[in-house]
Amino acid sequence: MTVLRVRPRRKVAVLAVALVLVGLGVAETVTRSQLSGRFTDRLSERLHADADVDLGVTPVLVRLAQGSIPEVRVSAEGATFRQFSGLSFQAELDSVRRANGRLAIGRTQVRALASEAALTDSAGRIARGGGGGGGLAGGAGAEGGAMAVMSVPEQDALVLQAGPKGGIELGIRPELDGDTIRLKQAGATFRGTPLPPALTQRLTQRIPDSIPLSDLPLGLEPESLEVTSGGVRVGLKGDHATVKS
Repeated sequence: MTVLRVRPRRKVAVLAVALVLVGLGVAETVTRSQLSGRFTDRLSERLHADADVDLGVTPVLVRLAQGSIPEVRVSAEGATFRQFSGLSFQAELDSVRRANGRLAIGRTQVRALASEAALTDSAGRIARGGGGGGGLAGGAGAEGGAMAVMSVPEQDALVLQAGPKGGIELGIRPELDGDTIRLKQAGATFRGTPLPPALTQRLTQRIPDSIPLSDLPLGLEPESLEVTSGGVRVGLKGDHATVKS
C-alpha cells in the first residue's frame, strides 16, 4: 500500500492560507459590523426607531478596496419625523465610500409611508395641541367620539372622521408643492349633510394647511406623493451627502 504524505512545506502553505482566510473573515465581519453600526446609530437617532441596515452579499472589504459600496439598504418601522410618528421608511443609498473620516453618499432614494393609523395618531395630537374645545378634537372628546383618518386613493384624498360615531367627516386632499405638502380641505359634513362654512372653519381651526419638508437630512428633497389604500406614501431623493464616520 502506498501512503501519501504531505510535505512540511505544503503543510505550512496550507496553514498560512487557512490563517489568511480566517483573518479576512474576521476583518470582513468587523468592518461590516462597524459600518452597519454607524448607519444604524445615526438613522435610529434621527428617526427615533430601530433601523435595519443591509450592506448586500458582496464582501464589504472588496467593495471598499474598489472605492465604494454600490448600494446600502435601510428600513425602519415606527419612526418619528417632526409631528408624525409610526412611519415606515425604506431607503437605498448608492455609492457609499469613506472620505476624510466621513461617509460620502452619492445618491439616496427614500420611500416613507404614513399609514392610516399613523395619520390618525398624528391628527389627534395636532388637533389636541391647542387645548380646550371648539375643534374636531374638542367635539370628539365632548361627545365621547373617536377620531380616525381613512385614505380614499380613487379620489387622491383623505377623510378625517370625528364626533359621535364619526358623524363629522372632513375631506383633505394632500398635494406636493415643491418642498411642502399642501393640505387642501374639501368641505365638512355631518352624517352626509354639508356644514356651514363658519362652523367648518371653527371645527378645523387647528388643522394645518401645509407640512414643510425642507432642511431634510442627507440633502433629501420630496419628489412624489401618493394616497394609497394604506395611507400616504412620499418619495424623496438626494445627491452627494456626507455623514460622520
